[in-house]
Amino acid sequence: MKKRILSSLIAVAMLASTAIITAYAERTPLFIGDVTQDHHVNMDDVVTLQRYIAEITEISKRGLVAADVNNDGDINMEDVTLLQQKIAEIIHTFGRDDILGTYVEATSITASVLSGKAIAGESVKFTVEEARGYAPLTFEFFVNDVMVREREEARSFEYKFDKAGDYKITAKVYNGFDETREESLYFKVVESLDSDKPLVKSLDFDNAVIFEKRYDEGEVIRIYTSDENIKITANALMGTEPYEYMFLLDGKKLTDDYSATNSVSISTDRPSPTICILTVKIKDKNGIESSEDFKLYFTERPIA
Repeated sequence: MKKRILSSLIAVAMLASTAIITAYAERTPLFIGDVTQDHHVNMDDVVTLQRYIAEITEISKRGLVAADVNNDGDINMEDVTLLQQKIAEIIHTFGRDDILGTYVEATSITASVLSGKAIAGESVKFTVEEARGYAPLTFEFFVNDVMVREREEARSFEYKFDKAGDYKITAKVYNGFDETREESLYFKVVESLDSDKPLVKSLDFDNAVIFEKRYDEGEVIRIYTSDENIKITANALMGTEPYEYMFLLDGKKLTDDYSATNSVSISTDRPSPTICILTVKIKDKNGIESSEDFKLYFTERPIA
């Protein structure tokens, strides 16, 4: 699935208003049998489980997953028996993964139009990229800290900005235990675009990428290294259609000349870290040309 990514390597004023905050959650393991969620499996868990079955006490969502030790979807005395046997070392496993990775994280929020080129009155689609965690994941969205979409499973939403200005787009990502993390994108909307030249509206990538601001490198597009190629598609606005495109990487042509093809493939098999400059040139129907640079930051994917 294509990943759409922002670029703010445009006017300095736009750079100042564009940033993404990327949040990663510490992964907290869940131990099967740890009904009380105190990170130990012992007789306290047996007692709590028995009291829950007798409807004397309640158990948290995490505790309920830990209590279903045989993973049959029911919590009953069979789970109590297995838990007692495990504590007594009669059995050494519950016959399933005894430790579950339970977490929630997301790499960033991306938009269908790059910051500083979104026009008031037009809809922009925002998407939480690479959200992962204990299922099911659900998402809430806020604009300037005001909720604009209630919690649901769709990780994208569209929003129409009534007026120009600087906005903070925030997504709250929930995992199946209602644990949450937030990611925010600072996004600029303009009243209009006054340009005779064609401009890059957005870049689409067919692999997971992250737009971020690095203090040592400025605005970059992070791409994880692999043995695969990645397809990059440019989308234009302003000027006069139809458009023609040319792509360069570190000043070397990736395409022979201008053509109607608005995409190019590049290798991600590069040393980590590596910085490359992608140049997108656009020529419109009237022969008016423009050029914009995007900084690609190739790096290894973090170990899960």
